[in-house]
Amino acid sequence: MGGRWRTVVLLAVFVPTFGFSAPHIIDRTISSSRQFIVFAANRDHRNAISKKAEDIKRSVLHLLSVEDQWKHPIIIRLIESETYRKPIEPFQLSIHDAVDGMLRVQLDVNASRPVDTSLLERELLRAVLLEMMYRDEAGIAGKVYHYPPNWLMEALSSEIQNKDAPIDALLFAQLIKKGGAPRLEAFLQQNPARLDATSRAIYQAQALALLRVCMASRLGSQELLGYLKKNAFSESAKANLLSSFSVTNGSEEQLQRLWTLAIARYSATDRLDPLSLDETDQALSEILNAPFPNRPKKSAAALPQGPATFPVLARRKDSKIFFQTMESDLLRLDLRAHPLYRPIIQQYIALIQKLIANKLILSKISDDEKHIAEIEAARKIIRERMTKITDYLNWYEATKMSTRSHEFDVILKNAARYDSGKSQTPNPISSYLDDVEDRSW
Repeated sequence: MGGRWRTVVLLAVFVPTFGFSAPHIIDRTISSSRQFIVFAANRDHRNAISKKAEDIKRSVLHLLSVEDQWKHPIIIRLIESETYRKPIEPFQLSIHDAVDGMLRVQLDVNASRPVDTSLLERELLRAVLLEMMYRDEAGIAGKVYHYPPNWLMEALSSEIQNKDAPIDALLFAQLIKKGGAPRLEAFLQQNPARLDATSRAIYQAQALALLRVCMASRLGSQELLGYLKKNAFSESAKANLLSSFSVTNGSEEQLQRLWTLAIARYSATDRLDPLSLDETDQALSEILNAPFPNRPKKSAAALPQGPATFPVLARRKDSKIFFQTMESDLLRLDLRAHPLYRPIIQQYIALIQKLIANKLILSKISDDEKHIAEIEAARKIIRERMTKITDYLNWYEATKMSTRSHEFDVILKNAARYDSGKSQTPNPISSYLDDVEDRSW
């Protein structure tokens, strides 16, 4: 590592290419891993930025489950207006060819005005990811390089900054009300820097849910690193995402479904309060049999309802909001549902999502009805078998167990009272009648 640092020092000596005046050459701090070289006039500022950069890199390495094997140095310069030849933006991140097949990642910070700490942390994270993306490259001369994807930046930034904070369930609940996850391609093309504070918070929540979905597999950390490197010279954002993470199976529809379920899961404030089998079945029936709202100035006659009517209702122009509401309710139910019912609920969620996307309206009604009938048949089997199991367990507990559970004490006590033939009510009339009965009058 010492030879690598000597190379960096030689690079830093050529002041004209860096834009520094001579008195500031020695004002530098090397971080503990020796990857970050911070130039600034104020020693405290240099030390603080050096430590923050190492903290951020440590968090990224922990998330990716990899060792620190950095190859290219990261230069951080705090530039006052009088030390630079032309005005600069608050932050400027770039990557350049160096010597001996090395690259140099460089972050210029405009220190002539107060620096936003949160934005600085975000740019330090971007610099760390940029070095990882191009770590295996020997040179980039003549090539167009790309920054880390916006959604990934927002997700990792949220993960690192709020790693000890609980999930904001209310924010995710708002996402569910607005339809869950956005369409993948539109989301990947969005620029969060142009959003207002509220919209950016929503975008960041969506990005965090997407990141956790992508990293859900056992190889999620390795796949994330591979995804970063795929973005080095490719602009195909959606293709890179679908081909990098195994949980997607290369299917946008699969990823969209998992993403929506993740948002729903984080929106539940009562995730630790599961429903019983009967409660799940009752809640599912209420959702599936919700009445379709009649439009004003139309016939007051109620429209048919229930799962069997879905293919017909989907052909109505005013059915989209109805099915979006049903999808939202099913997503919430899936979080607390009895485990045996979750496959049934998830099949209905997939069906409703296709109805919303108008992918079923071109198929035959009979095929749609057959699919729904199969789901309902599986639901009926589960309900009947669980009823039999519950009845058997109750019978066994009442007749075969050697120890009493005291579940039926109240019933047995009342039965014994009525079998005795005597009223337990302490009043004169009852006492007289009991006395007459005892004398056989």
